[in-house]
Amino acid sequence: MSKRDEKFPGFQECLRLMRKHDPQAQEDGFHALLPHAADWVEELRLEFEQETDRGLRCWLLELLAEARSPQLLPLFVEQQRSTDSLLREWAAYGLGLLEPKEAGRARWMARGYGSGEKTVKVTREAVLATINSPKNRNRIIWTSATTLERMGIARYPNYPRQSYEMAKRILRELCAEGELVKRPELHSHFTLKETAYMRPGDASGRNSGRSPASVGD
Repeated sequence: MSKRDEKFPGFQECLRLMRKHDPQAQEDGFHALLPHAADWVEELRLEFEQETDRGLRCWLLELLAEARSPQLLPLFVEQQRSTDSLLREWAAYGLGLLEPKEAGRARWMARGYGSGEKTVKVTREAVLATINSPKNRNRIIWTSATTLERMGIARYPNYPRQSYEMAKRILRELCAEGELVKRPELHSHFTLKETAYMRPGDASGRNSGRSPASVGD
């Protein structure tokens, strides 16, 4: 154990000091925890989500930024949309500390994750046009995820919730209208298990010359 570790008072003690009204005690707690932030990512995330004090939330977000953990990408992206300018600044700081590849992915998420611009594109007409587009004639199985991907809205695993739910509803409605046929089994898309659909011609085998049982993704 290093000398620095021997002096570490522990996670809970650091938080207790940070919550005291004594400014020096607050600083002591923060700086004692700072070099150990990467070891307490989940605990810091939980404290941040539950904390209501603005100043302490900013400190916790700074500690999370210093942890430099790729798993915090969704949190930083979410906080970049916060109404609190300080939280936005610390979220941007956290993104800036990540490796270039992860930071680039975060910028992509910030553009597409849950934004109204992306959600508004998911309409019945747009979904149907995508499914029936000649460039997608080899796409046999359609799910909410694959529909968003073919529409250029999102890619696994970062599907905006509103867009995903909208695509799910539209596919269900198209099936009820006879524009699609529901497959009897769920479709596996990476870690997702989704309700899947096919065009009527694909379901009967007349579009591709293959039987439905032989069709793969």
